[in-house]
Amino acid sequence: RFRKALGDCIGMPVPQHAFVAMDYHLDWIDMSLYVVSRQDIRPKSCFPNEGFPNINRKQLDVDLLVAFKADDIGEATTHLVCIEAKAYLGWNNAQLDGKVGRLRAIFGEDGARWGFATPHYVLMTAKRSSRICARSWPKWMKSEDGPLWLDYKLPCRHRIMRCDESGRPSRDGGFLRLL
Repeated sequence: RFRKALGDCIGMPVPQHAFVAMDYHLDWIDMSLYVVSRQDIRPKSCFPNEGFPNINRKQLDVDLLVAFKADDIGEATTHLVCIEAKAYLGWNNAQLDGKVGRLRAIFGEDGARWGFATPHYVLMTAKRSSRICARSWPKWMKSEDGPLWLDYKLPCRHRIMRCDESGRPSRDGGFLRLL
């Protein structure tokens, strides 16, 4: 169901064999694309840091990366779907803007910096926020209506609270209350 929903969101089917990773660092995406584009860089080799001012400066990641080759649908490109997910906390424009800026630097304003890779950016949440401002985001990161959203249902969530005998919150209470 998730692959179907994600495919509907980005406008193309996500194959069963897609690569999936959690908390995937943007540095790893940036360098992977660069290394694939070059034949002269090997593991453990040292090369000039030309054009990569953000590597190891600030650890930014995407919550979920889904990557797949689309040659099974007649397209010889690798799709990289970067998903930002929020469960119970709210969205923060400043945090999103930092990631948007970094992804813009990696993929370019038009998303075509790397001819062999097509990026997608998706917000995944149980509750959409009207406070997200995506006007300055590159076109490849959004639809005409704003961010690409992938909805999901959260499981029932309870929390525990220490309380007194009558159920009032108390640090030293000898009772617990399930909320």
